[in-house]
Amino acid sequence: MKPCPEKPAAALPGMQKQTGRTWLDLSLALVLAATLLSLPGGAAGIHCAAGMLLLVGCGIHIAQHGRWVRAVILERSSSSLPALQRQRRLFWAMLLSGLLCGSSGLIALFLGTIILPALCLVMPLHGLSGLAFLGLVVTHLVRNRNWFAARAGGVFRVAGR
Repeated sequence: MKPCPEKPAAALPGMQKQTGRTWLDLSLALVLAATLLSLPGGAAGIHCAAGMLLLVGCGIHIAQHGRWVRAVILERSSSSLPALQRQRRLFWAMLLSGLLCGSSGLIALFLGTIILPALCLVMPLHGLSGLAFLGLVVTHLVRNRNWFAARAGGVFRVAGR
């Protein structure tokens, strides 16, 4: 009989990387929920803090998938597979709407109290780009649901041992 390894499965290098990504994904979902749920009650401070966390978390998420992002961006072949072209369009749309939502939110936060007309111009842009970003995130989650389910199941199985 073989002795049990000293390190649990979660401590293996590849598993740690996937587990870390999964926890980041779950954290992003919670921060997105906090950002959305803070709107109806007028909790602007929570919305701003959660929005900033969401910007940072999305940046980390994109950096973790750096090889995939480079492959999608640098693939210039006109005969690309339709699936790759859809992924590329979804990536760019999510990136642009997220940056637009985040930057307009920061402008509203910092300039809105000083220059009232800036707030009147920026807030509709923030709301529309936020709705577009939310729709694209939902599309991203639906398109990758099997991957997310497999990763989340692996994390909770390891954590539940």
